[in-house]
Amino acid sequence: GLYSRTAYYDKECEIDEKIINKQIKDLGVILIDLNDLKLINDNYGHDKGDIALINISEMIKNVFGLENSYRIGGDEFVVILEDTSNIEELVNKFVSTMNDNNAEEPWISVKAAIGYEVYNNQEDYYLSNLLVEADKKMYENKQIMKSKDKA
Repeated sequence: GLYSRTAYYDKECEIDEKIINKQIKDLGVILIDLNDLKLINDNYGHDKGDIALINISEMIKNVFGLENSYRIGGDEFVVILEDTSNIEELVNKFVSTMNDNNAEEPWISVKAAIGYEVYNNQEDYYLSNLLVEADKKMYENKQIMKSKDKA
């Protein structure tokens, strides 16, 4: 139910052209990585893994809007916002939505790591620059989540 990797690449080209032409003033990238998809697939079956992907996709769509949301890999998602005035609020809403879902089944009560970055016209020359930084923050978030799971 989200835009595809191909649609993301098309949007990336569009955004990069706007950056080059100095038509971008505000831009944010959010990277979301579904936790434990392999575990769900291996322990409960790929049909349950598909349900987990649908559930996380619905959360992404409901919080960030379909028009901004892309599935770029098996369990990786990107949100592109051309207005970042409420990016932190949206990220917090997404995290709250996940945390409020306390079903026993891991394919229903999905969790994901999240990281985001906001465009800086002095440092960021392409959308991919933001994605790299968002990826670093997402990975840090994933490590924090894993350490909490072990505790």
